[in-house]
Amino acid sequence: MSDELHRTHSSISSFCAKRRRARRLAMYATFASICTSYPVSETFSLLRTMSKAYNALDEFARELCDLIDKHRAELERDLEGIVENWRLDRIGFVERAILLLGTAEIAYLPDIPPRVTINEYIEIAKLFCADDAPRFINGVLDKVAKVKQKKDFFVRSLHPKS
Repeated sequence: MSDELHRTHSSISSFCAKRRRARRLAMYATFASICTSYPVSETFSLLRTMSKAYNALDEFARELCDLIDKHRAELERDLEGIVENWRLDRIGFVERAILLLGTAEIAYLPDIPPRVTINEYIEIAKLFCADDAPRFINGVLDKVAKVKQKKDFFVRSLHPKS
């Protein structure tokens, strides 16, 4: 591998690892918010004060936490419509945090491909959830992505670029 290609690969790997850690931090904050009913931004700030290591992850994790605070009711309503035979309050707190974050990322961060988002949250579920949770997370977030894709297509067809 050439030096330039190696540096590019290393930069991409470093960026992806940082994003993964930021997603994990956002999951911790969202989980704490679900457990305590405090806004995610407050639990995020508390986690940041507990560990200096989190300061480097601030920007992306804060963006995710802010999305949850701003759109939580809408995200939960959307998830209720997608999760079949389940009420959201019957889903474990960690799984719910992961679903909220994944749904927010798919819905509001169009620069990140949904497949990347889904894979990242599956990996987080493998670390923190029961053995069957990653498959559940995958199924739900895949449906979220398909619904969003249909909505985007519908909006584009109503408002084609001139």
